Amino acid sequence: MQVRVWDVPTRLLHWGLAGSAVAAFATGGVPGFGSLHVVAGVAAVAAVIGRGGWGFAGERWSRFDSWSTGPAHSGKAVRSAVTALVGVLVLGSSGMVVQGGEEARGPLAGWVSPAVGVAVHPLHTALAWASVVWLAVHLSGVALQSRKEGQSLVLGIVHGRKQWDGPPVRARLGSALVGGIGVAVVVPLAAAAIDAPHHPPAPQSAAWAEACGECHFAYPPMVLPAASWAEMLAPDADHFGESLGLPAATASALSSFAAVHSADAGETPIAVRMRAEGGAPQRVTATETWRGLHAAVPDAVFGSESVGSRGRCGACHPDAEQGGFDARAVVVPEPEPARPGVPGWRS
Repeated sequence: MQVRVWDVPTRLLHWGLAGSAVAAFATGGVPGFGSLHVVAGVAAVAAVIGRGGWGFAGERWSRFDSWSTGPAHSGKAVRSAVTALVGVLVLGSSGMVVQGGEEARGPLAGWVSPAVGVAVHPLHTALAWASVVWLAVHLSGVALQSRKEGQSLVLGIVHGRKQWDGPPVRARLGSALVGGIGVAVVVPLAAAAIDAPHHPPAPQSAAWAEACGECHFAYPPMVLPAASWAEMLAPDADHFGESLGLPAATASALSSFAAVHSADAGETPIAVRMRAEGGAPQRVTATETWRGLHAAVPDAVFGSESVGSRGRCGACHPDAEQGGFDARAVVVPEPEPARPGVPGWRS
């Protein structure tokens, strides 16, 4: 006889965790989906915390003390579930570290250094892919157990029933409603707090802005190592086919400003990446860091009238002059199609 062994809150938390975890994985590292990635990640962690609480307050077969003896879980299913709950918490924690260090966002911003955030990011990504492996194993186990029991466990966790000789559990619709309202309030607030930017402005220099900005975008010194600036600002330097021709006092001031605030001394995510890359590149756009961060941007965007070139950072980064380069604030203009029959004209 089929009886209810999974109450409504347990089922909602199960599918809520599954859906939010898949959404978090699908939006990770995708340009323009950073905020959605955070919301999905927070929702997944909230589902785990909710399931943890429900493991003590829920119906009989939802409680942790009955997992290994009740109809809702086999021994392997218990180990799988525990691994999933712990894994999501570790993923969420590592994501917050990345947010705080690499993106200067959320409650850990200022507490976690950019170097730590950059270092933890690969671990966060590896854990995400490990969760995909776990999901494949989990689904295989569910299929095998369903075949062994002669009933669909996937449908069971949807309608809550399975073949069982014992008494049914209550549906707990009221608890599900209260919990749903709580999640609808808590998740957006928590996501907003974790996604809140805390970008300290880059050091400014009027001489730097005037001398560099006269010909091109005045890149903040943190985007290149000190060796790059020393070579570029040397008195006899060939500055991309031209001579700087700066007064000695101005050249000295620029060199000092660049040395103090270069990637070698900076503690921003961009500076950390540029410092790790090493060398003395003369063009920011020629670095592996720049190319990696802009790999998803089509060439047509850089050639459009609204952008103009790869070096016009301010066309897409509204905080470029302040040295923020917040990936979440980027607005990439759509390429402007050429009008047929009119060379050089763009709509």
